[in-house]
Amino acid sequence: IPAIKRIADAAHEYLRGQGTSVDRANKVKSKVISHGRDLFVQTWMTPEEDDELLDEDDRREAEEEFDELLKG
Repeated sequence: IPAIKRIADAAHEYLRGQGTSVDRANKVKSKVISHGRDLFVQTWMTPEEDDELLDEDDRREAEEEFDELLKG
């Protein structure tokens, strides 16, 4: 998760340095983080061989975990 944040921050800084508007740079940063969240949740929700299928509570737990790690 820290790597996703670093990538999003670096993209934001690069775009701002190239003269991109703050709004556009913020949108790109948000999209990078959102894509990272989607990948994290997808991986979290993939059951191991002997595990039972996961449900919406598990999805919310994964999203909350991502958000906590992103703050960290």
